[in-house]
Amino acid sequence: DDSSKSSEAQPGKWSAADAGGALDDWREVQDAINDARKELKVTVLTPLMPEELQGWLWSCTELNRLVISGGALTEIPADIAKLTQLTTLIVADNALESLPEELEELVE
Repeated sequence: DDSSKSSEAQPGKWSAADAGGALDDWREVQDAINDARKELKVTVLTPLMPEELQGWLWSCTELNRLVISGGALTEIPADIAKLTQLTTLIVADNALESLPEELEELVE
């Protein structure tokens, strides 16, 4: 039956099933991982970035542009330095109190 094959995760691809369904809230992150996208926009409605989002977001190693919106974010995790191709970070309209020192690692 071909219908069962379509629901199976493909090798090298992420799916909500791989994450126990937790990634459903950030479908755009799943798509960015699967498509090796260079740009991504995520919405974070909490003061701290949810742990499950961070795990997948830092896997988007091809990103060179990241937009984080939502208005509530107070800090950017230090692991943002894992996005070594990142050249543009937009975090406007958030409640940031400071920026991580690790951002300096991304500057050439």
